[in-house]
Amino acid sequence: MRNDSLPHRPQYRLQTAIILICLTTARATDLPPLDFVVSTTNSAPLQLSTDGAAGNGIVGEISAEIARRLGRQARFVVTSRKRIEDDLRAGRADAICYATPQWVNAPLTWTAPFIPNAEVILMRRDAPTLASLGELRGKTVGTVLGYAYPQLTASLGDSYVRDDAPTMQVNVRKLLAGRTQYAIVDSLSLAYEARTTPELRSLPTLPTSQFKAQCGFSPRLAISAEQINRAVSGLERDGTLAQILARYR
Repeated sequence: MRNDSLPHRPQYRLQTAIILICLTTARATDLPPLDFVVSTTNSAPLQLSTDGAAGNGIVGEISAEIARRLGRQARFVVTSRKRIEDDLRAGRADAICYATPQWVNAPLTWTAPFIPNAEVILMRRDAPTLASLGELRGKTVGTVLGYAYPQLTASLGDSYVRDDAPTMQVNVRKLLAGRTQYAIVDSLSLAYEARTTPELRSLPTLPTSQFKAQCGFSPRLAISAEQINRAVSGLERDGTLAQILARYR
């Protein structure tokens, strides 16, 4: 004999599932957001602007997606390149994406390398063509203020002249205007700039290094390295990383 005072089983299961989802969502929402530091010198498409909006270029999209997989929301702390390390050490930011331990001297828990890019020397067509980095000795190279170039330093030490600009795009414009003959740029940014400046596609380049950038997280966070790397592995495994990169090529 059915007891009509008990809820109908399918409806009861649905109500239970809804309650569990709501509780899970509440727990995730209660977690504090992750504050990712963003440099004002980041070039497009790494960062399309520095207004702090989520999903802003490759760095913003990857940061927001990792935060989501950790049950958090992403916020962005915009700062100068020279203040990044201080902001991370002082707790004004929790994490940074698109960096390496060689670029950022701060105590961070680093993900495995996973964001592919490369650096090249871009040359004007009327400049002497370079066959090796050693031929840059004594020459002026367009660089970005506050950026380190380990491969260039390893090959040349201090025997080249830096011509610092606020962003890579400014360096490219200076080169096209004839103010410099050489500039060091990253492949992702160069390909993005070539969308609107086809002339760049025909300029000679000299590869200097290939690398995969990482994300670093403050050890103060209650997030383990295993959790962080699981989120990154998921990005790669399900094709999300490839989709993000493809949007800017």
